[in-house]
Amino acid sequence: MSYKADPNDSKKQIPSTRVDGIFSYADGNVSSSVVMDFASSVILQGVGTVNFKYDCTTAVGSALNGGDFSGSKVVQVVDTDNDVLTLPISPCAVSASAATNVTFIYRGGL
Repeated sequence: MSYKADPNDSKKQIPSTRVDGIFSYADGNVSSSVVMDFASSVILQGVGTVNFKYDCTTAVGSALNGGDFSGSKVVQVVDTDNDVLTLPISPCAVSASAATNVTFIYRGGL
């Protein structure tokens, strides 16, 4: 929570009003066929291989094909307990095996 000066007493602070867009939101089960906005972090769940692309040059929403992931970074998820793995990375596209759920997390400005 952020605070601002109390207009009635300069020695106090009061909670600032909520501003739209300052809270996180997520795009779950991200499609591996489109360019996304750069994420604040990524959550993986399930076993499989995930390719992350960081150098998207096409517009958000543009389609990608398999060849577009030739320079991507790969994460191999081997946890069989179906735990959640959070990565502090900012990719613009993902290609994942069918058994892996990928969620892009976005944080608004504070």
